[in-house]
Amino acid sequence: AEALLRWQGMEVGQLAPDRFIPVAEQRGHMARIGDWVLDSACREAATWFEHLLEPLWLGINISPQQFHRSSLVERIRRYRLERWFDPAMLELELPHEAMLALVDDHRDQLYQLRDWGVRFALDNLGGSLIDAAKLLRCPADTLKIDRAEITRMDTDPDARDQVAHICQLAQRFELRVVAVGVERDSQRSILNA
Repeated sequence: AEALLRWQGMEVGQLAPDRFIPVAEQRGHMARIGDWVLDSACREAATWFEHLLEPLWLGINISPQQFHRSSLVERIRRYRLERWFDPAMLELELPHEAMLALVDDHRDQLYQLRDWGVRFALDNLGGSLIDAAKLLRCPADTLKIDRAEITRMDTDPDARDQVAHICQLAQRFELRVVAVGVERDSQRSILNA
């Protein structure tokens, strides 16, 4: 499952994340918004996880701003101590560029979360080649191929090559792959090849 954030404005209607998140990031509000999303999603998920027959991960996009002052780690530590949510049910998603910066600046926090069972997904993959040496530094479990690459796969050999590269890296490092936005049988066939 994945927590999705939408903004319903009274005058502008529903705004997609690509419209309001960059503004929130620029103005330094993303940590507060991200903490609210994390709290809301985990509290909601805690009510239905106990009824599941099979385990399920909850994917939540997070902002690098949530790592400042150890805010994210403290929040998840509280979930653990209060025992109302198992951190091993979380898969935190970050764009791969952000994850590389976090590994340099907040390695201890990432690996503390990892010790508690939190999984990490590298999101928006496909716009540029992924350096395997850099990937080894990340505590990644999942590689998420960007919707734009999946959409172009049918007609663009470069997109097909990029997707194949991501899948090969995932196989090499035993990571899970998620292809975002598969809508056609032809796309599914290319991915299965």
